[in-house]
Amino acid sequence: MIPAAVKAATGTDLVDAVIARASAGPLPAPGPAAGHAAVRFLMAPGAGRVTAVGGLDEAAAGPGIILAHATTAAGRAVAITHSFLDRLGCAVAVGRDAEEAAHRARAAVRRMRIEMRVTEAG
Repeated sequence: MIPAAVKAATGTDLVDAVIARASAGPLPAPGPAAGHAAVRFLMAPGAGRVTAVGGLDEAAAGPGIILAHATTAAGRAVAITHSFLDRLGCAVAVGRDAEEAAHRARAAVRRMRIEMRVTEAG
């Protein structure tokens, strides 16, 4: 999610820039920039199985939200690995400053509903 946050904050698409550099092409012009962006993740509460995913439209509708999506689906078995695999959803938000961007991203993540049948404590 770092490339999405960087693009939102600076207007620079890191993926396009890497491709341009690797192909000896011109660097793309930056797009609109908000100045500040934040990424927050919805973490699994413990090992188990995802039973339902919801709240994504509500999360995406919040102020300053650039991206809000689940990185899981109903039926997925979740094992706590203390890695990126423990993330069940994420939000990228922009704001007037870093604090506002972080607050908006956290609020979006709280609107997401990932229901699980937990089999052990996280």
